Amino acid sequence: MNCAASPLSLLCTQIHSSIQASKEFVNTLRQSEAATRVVLIDPVLKLLGWDVSNLHCVEIEKSKNNLRVDYCLKRQDGTVFAIVEAKCLGSDLDKPDVPRQIGDYQRTFITKDMWLTDGIRWHLYDDYDPTQPPKRHSLIEDDPVDLALRLLHKLDVLRGWSFTLPAATGYDVIDQLRRADERIAKLETTVTQFVTRGATNSVRVGADSNEPDAVNQHGGWRNMKDCGHVSCVKVTAVRLPDGTEVPVKYWKEVLAAVAEFVLAKLPSIELPIYDSSRGKRLLISCEKSTMRQPQTLLSGRNGQTVYVETNYSANTIIEKSLHLVGFLGNKDVPQEVAVLLQGQ
Repeated sequence: MNCAASPLSLLCTQIHSSIQASKEFVNTLRQSEAATRVVLIDPVLKLLGWDVSNLHCVEIEKSKNNLRVDYCLKRQDGTVFAIVEAKCLGSDLDKPDVPRQIGDYQRTFITKDMWLTDGIRWHLYDDYDPTQPPKRHSLIEDDPVDLALRLLHKLDVLRGWSFTLPAATGYDVIDQLRRADERIAKLETTVTQFVTRGATNSVRVGADSNEPDAVNQHGGWRNMKDCGHVSCVKVTAVRLPDGTEVPVKYWKEVLAAVAEFVLAKLPSIELPIYDSSRGKRLLISCEKSTMRQPQTLLSGRNGQTVYVETNYSANTIIEKSLHLVGFLGNKDVPQEVAVLLQGQ
């Protein structure tokens, strides 16, 4: 018996295809927003039920009050469900003027949900507040099933349209979305609970080691200060200032590993530590209520749990990691912090 493909499995397949396309056509997609839309963004919207060729459903290049959006997703009654603004692959989605522009779009088009995407990274602004970052999703960094569930939860066409479904579809789409909602709620409390691996899983590389330096062996290590633009690059390990190498799967684990190292070296450092660029935003704290994506650290403080904010892009994670290392001064930094980039 062959099972019919579900919307979830089809979306996961498209996520994989988009990642492959972003690598194969990287030069073209970095230079052309139109190509990025056709190759990376349109296929995802179509699998979520949005027919980009149907003006009743999706209005392309919609203008209002001198503002223009790339995709205006409309409900069945014609009101705006969400808007999607596209950028070339690899574009900087965190420019300083982005929050102001997002507010202008949301007020002009009267919608709560706005997505900013380069086809790989999907940033959701669902509650306008210029002091708060977006909810960040990445086709490369996020688990594909969890990401597909989040996209279905927020962007599926059934949120704005009602259809009479065939009796024998092989699955109940509405029920699947309800189950997705339940799983999303659980994920919100667990997805950031991954902790960096302990010292037993680490490899020490230094002058007193008989192991060949991984820089020479693999050629993929990059000092954080020299990484450049890494938004579409996957990271596989971080080398801490003492030479310890910690394997990671996601960029957020890099920041967590650096935070663990700094807290271990400076046990008396005053908490909270604030985000260097935003002033009042918490970076490391025993209080997580204002954090978007807190990750629990192994290093507690006086019996209290300590958290690090990880809701940043890959480029910003490098910035925040270097900010934390700066607290050490020169005495505890015999080596530069480095990351191992896949395919480098």
